[in-house]
Amino acid sequence: MKTEDILLQYHKELYNFILKKVESEFFAEEIFQNSFVKIHQNLVNLNDESKARAWSYAIVRNEIVNALKNKKYYDELTDESIFEISDQIDVCCLPKFILKLPDIYKDIIIKIYVDGKSQKEVAKENGISLPNVKVRLKRAKNILTSNFVECCRYEIDSKGRLRGESKCEICG
Repeated sequence: MKTEDILLQYHKELYNFILKKVESEFFAEEIFQNSFVKIHQNLVNLNDESKARAWSYAIVRNEIVNALKNKKYYDELTDESIFEISDQIDVCCLPKFILKLPDIYKDIIIKIYVDGKSQKEVAKENGISLPNVKVRLKRAKNILTSNFVECCRYEIDSKGRLRGESKCEICG
């Protein structure tokens, strides 16, 4: 059996399995890719081709566990991010909304999402605790979400993500 065979046969169900566990397309894709690298590297250890599906799931489960143990993934996955907006949504007013945030929230959003700093780095830099950074980040995201709903008339889905099309009078 070849890696391509496993990929063709199981890619959709393995990807959907990962996506259900991590609830983030970005991380699901990354875990999926890492899983198939491991599947390819360890294919010589697959003794019984009839067990390819179960064997592949075992590798995928291990990759999910590894990803969740990694603090970077954990921090990202535990934040309900409005920045996981689907491609069809135009974030027309985002810069304006960020600039209108109270300074303590604007600072956190810019340092994390624009400058690419980790939450730990921001905590240390601002002289505040990591839980305080998380609270400020959450509050900033809630304000931004409210602004998108109010101004642009987006809807919020069951997972707290913005959905729909902009009906913004400002942006047209």
